[in-house]
Amino acid sequence: MHKKGCGDMNKPMFSFVVPVYGTEEYLPRCLDSLFVQTGDYEVIVVDDCSPGDVKGICERYQGKCRYVRHEINRGLLQARLTGLHLASGIYVIPVDSDDYVLPKLTDFLEKAVIDHDFPDVVSYWVEHQ
Repeated sequence: MHKKGCGDMNKPMFSFVVPVYGTEEYLPRCLDSLFVQTGDYEVIVVDDCSPGDVKGICERYQGKCRYVRHEINRGLLQARLTGLHLASGIYVIPVDSDDYVLPKLTDFLEKAVIDHDFPDVVSYWVEHQ
């Protein structure tokens, strides 16, 4: 269900943007947490010239995520901006590659978005462990 006037009805509701530099050991847990979500979403992994095999990790997910690599390290902000420019979702959710999200995040967010008539910004609680 999309808001009238929201543009292309074929857009995913959410785009997860995951920048990676030096955190490859955590990336599988991050991606696993994203790929158990339900609903309409995409995952974009931005390899900011990381020394590890980010592409190999992404390939294990058999095309579930979009992978892009910077030719030189450009920093976290530029990696996030690269993902933002590639995102096709109505909402963009930044997720650090050493973080993970709880199951049903997209369900919770989609309900909030619909209940509040597609607001410009949605915020929610983040827990640090």
